Formats: sequence, C-alpha cells, structure tokens
Amino acid sequence: MKLPIPIVALSLVAILCRTLGAAPNEKVVVVSGPTVVAFFPPVTQAELSKDADTNEALADFQYYAGRLREQLRHAGVDFEEVYASSLLIECGAKTTRFRPEKVEVGYYLIAPGKSPRVEYGVMTDEDILQVAYEYFGPTAVAKRIDQNEQKVWWWFDDCPDGRTVGIDVLLDRKPIYHAQLRICQMYRKDADSKPTQKRRMFNLSGGHTFQNTYHTKETEEIEGNIWQAGADPDDLLLGLSFSTKDQVLLNTIHILNPSKASKTNIDTGMVVKTYPVGSTEAQPAKN
Repeated sequence: MKLPIPIVALSLVAILCRTLGAAPNEKVVVVSGPTVVAFFPPVTQAELSKDADTNEALADFQYYAGRLREQLRHAGVDFEEVYASSLLIECGAKTTRFRPEKVEVGYYLIAPGKSPRVEYGVMTDEDILQVAYEYFGPTAVAKRIDQNEQKVWWWFDDCPDGRTVGIDVLLDRKPIYHAQLRICQMYRKDADSKPTQKRRMFNLSGGHTFQNTYHTKETEEIEGNIWQAGADPDDLLLGLSFSTKDQVLLNTIHILNPSKASKTNIDTGMVVKTYPVGSTEAQPAKN
C-alpha cells in the first residue's frame, strides 16, 4: 500500500552512461549487484517544522526503509538510503546521473546489465519487495523468508524481558551525548502493534565540518537525532542524523550488537559506541 503522497506512475529509466562529476546535493552510488536506492530530497529542520505533510512523509520513508533494509539484505540485494537531489550511479569507470521526475521521493532499482526502474512516492516495505521480485527476478530474491515469523531486536521502553544498552556519541574523543536504551526481541508482527518507536534528540555546538564538505560555525546549534532504522535477529540498526535549521549535514547508520560492544566511525573525528549494560561487556568500546 502506498502512503498518501503524490504518486507518479511506475516508469523505466534508461540513460546512457557518461563521465560526470558529482554536483551539490548529489549522492554517488556504486552498483556491484542488485541494488535498491531509496531517495528523499534534502530537507531542513525549519522546513519540516513548517510542513507537517513532508514531516510525516519523511517519518514514513525512514520507518519503511528501516524495515526494508534487512529484508533486502537477506534476499541478497544491496540497499542505499539517500537524501539528495540527484544520484550518480557508477558504471565501472563511467557514471549515470539520475534526477527524479516531478516527485522527489522514490526508489531506484538497478542491476548490472539491466535498465534501471524507478517507482515514485513513499511505499511500504512489502510493496517494494514485490517490485524487487518483479524486477530482479525470483532467483535474485530466492533467499527471502517470512520476516513476520522471525524474532528480531526492537527498541521500546517497555520491553518485558529486554536488555539495557548504553550509547555514547563522541566528537574528537569528547562525549557529546550519552543515554541508555531498552531493547528486546519480538516478532515483527507484534512490534507493528506497539506504539511508535523511540527517537532521541540532542544538541551540540557547531565548528565541525561534516563529511569534509559541510562547514558549521561555532555559533551554530546542531541538532542530533537517533532512531531505529532496522531490525535483525542478531542486531539492531540505529539511524543517526545531524542538521542545522537550514541543512541536513549527515545521515548514517550504526549497527548495535545487543551482546557486545560496537563502534562506528560515522564521520571524521565522530564516533558512536554501544555496549550492553549490566554484563561483563558493559564498558564502552575503546577508542
């Protein structure tokens, strides 16, 4: 079922590859096998606060992208979640530029030797899996299992038999955020019946250059957000974003292992660490 956002009919996009340079607000995607790229335009916190429809569309987009990521991984399909105005798809030594038509939200499916296929609008994970099955063929998605019958890790405050994990975000080895999260294993269908999953927000001062591109002033206030981006039998994916009131600076993923300490270098000098609390491994991962 597609969600209420303007939808443009399914289309096939065939563009000749040619040597190109990345433009501003453009994401480079390297294709080495069956790949689905979920794309959403760059939006600022100021824009989201003024536009409830865009805010809701982004929340739905991120929620279904989180569910889709793990299902595609099990099916042997690569998945990219991109916030950009256009895509630069690598074809060996050459690239193809794709710009969305009319609606700037959608899904770009590509595989070596095939013309890409694009679906516009926010879609549920089940709808995209059906499109992937049609486009890549049954052989490419033969590994898919019934995800509703799997127990996976979820972040909920009221987990009855869950675990507590700590999360630290550090910038230049200095802590900028610390919290504890409650996680538990449950079937996907049971998690869908629970209230909306948690999201944590925090603020930090500017002065950092994100992705070696986006310079921030020390007088600027940066907003950080953490949410669940995916669920798996062995781990939980946390989404992290950093933005000013005018621009999204970084949107990335950290893989939380419920049983041991995990560490991800999400940007130059910026590290995310998670670790179980109340066990022999309850110490943060070392720098």
